[in-house]
Amino acid sequence: MAVDYSRVLPHRLTVCAESAHPYQFLHERHLQVMWYEQKYFHPLLSPQGNAIQVISPGIWNSEAGPDFLKAHLVIDGQEVKGDIEIDMADENWYHHGHHQDANYSKVMLHLSLWKPERTRMLTTIKGRFVQQAYFEDRLTVPPARILQLVDLDLYPYKQFVGSGKCAHAIFNSMPNEDARYFFASAANHRLLKKAEYLEQHAGSVEKQLGAGLAMALGYKHNAEPFLDLYLQLSESPIDDAAHMHAILLGASGYFQEPYLSRWGASHAYQYLRNLWGGQIGQTLIQVNLRTDRVRPLNHPVRRLAYLAKLLTEIRLDVLWKNILHRWNTELHHAATLRKALLDAIPSGFDPYWNTHMLFEMQPRAEVMTLVGQDLKTAMLVNVILPLLYRTLKGNDLKAFEAFYQALPANKNSKSRYLTHRFFGETVKGEILQKARLEQGAFQLHRDFCTHYEASCAGCPFIENYQACQ
Repeated sequence: MAVDYSRVLPHRLTVCAESAHPYQFLHERHLQVMWYEQKYFHPLLSPQGNAIQVISPGIWNSEAGPDFLKAHLVIDGQEVKGDIEIDMADENWYHHGHHQDANYSKVMLHLSLWKPERTRMLTTIKGRFVQQAYFEDRLTVPPARILQLVDLDLYPYKQFVGSGKCAHAIFNSMPNEDARYFFASAANHRLLKKAEYLEQHAGSVEKQLGAGLAMALGYKHNAEPFLDLYLQLSESPIDDAAHMHAILLGASGYFQEPYLSRWGASHAYQYLRNLWGGQIGQTLIQVNLRTDRVRPLNHPVRRLAYLAKLLTEIRLDVLWKNILHRWNTELHHAATLRKALLDAIPSGFDPYWNTHMLFEMQPRAEVMTLVGQDLKTAMLVNVILPLLYRTLKGNDLKAFEAFYQALPANKNSKSRYLTHRFFGETVKGEILQKARLEQGAFQLHRDFCTHYEASCAGCPFIENYQACQ
């Protein structure tokens, strides 16, 4: 029997060598492999001398932050979940600035190879103490043997933790039509939640459109700061994009070190810095933007240039009317309508930013729009479609669902991961090759997996689903 996604949600979710040491030939990556495989060492000991039970070592993190995320352990009889950081020595926690980095605020256990003569307590940015354990006297093979046993080339940072329990208990035996219905209903739930979120932060649908586009510009890590900037400055009297860009850069700290030393020779940078000097009073908000693992073409500085245009040049009322017009006139063919909606989003042409990635001295020969097709697609799926879903009625809503169902999936690393998690290696995972069902998988992951991802322990999804049968 096909089950609607809203029925499985819990009520709480519906509301929406570094020194002269004999082990110096071992690297941190070897320790990561050992932890991931849980091999070549006896159970590690807590500071109280008790064995640390590992229910799940966590997810091998491929981005900035702790080495493993969402691990599940039992330490001194206490069940704990959180992140794991692995270093060669305890002192690296402070040398690398982890004690001042919010990315490490959820670290529950710090693992080191070497046990120091005098243990130094480790704390997070919030002042919380971090448990410490050491491999050194728990190894089951000599360090030199580990070098022979561990082939680092076989261990890329991105590793699947295996399919979830729901794959075996539910999805692998579910008829394809029931699976399509379930994930489609999860996608509809996702659309409503996105629309409700925008409505909570902005009044009119036009301002909701602007708020959503601002969040899309920030990507995952900077969505909230970009939203804050948009909401703070959307009523500003500044109507010049350059002045607005200067204010946005100043609010984001880009006129301070180390950026001043890096870009100070650029005339464009100095021009914007001078504009900001005269508009400091307009900068009523300060935000911190993440730039780790960001390509120059996607750097926040470029995205802020587009946000400046969104705040000064792009008429959101005209843009929304244009979107509705294209919806009404191009509805007969999904591919044509998709192109029309993407074309409605301004690409952000600018004499400087179309030939510069950042504040480099020499312009580039190729033309680079501020917003490319990938980002426009994200704006379509995460902003325009939710607003249309809340706006359309009757037959238009049926047409919307048919259009959404026809859109191809993005097929990024997260969708590949979720396909594996929900369907394992079976061919049933092919149903997530449509954007709508892919978005449904994202919502299921958000509502359930993010809370129980490391081991599935305690996840109520299977029980909730089976209760609906």
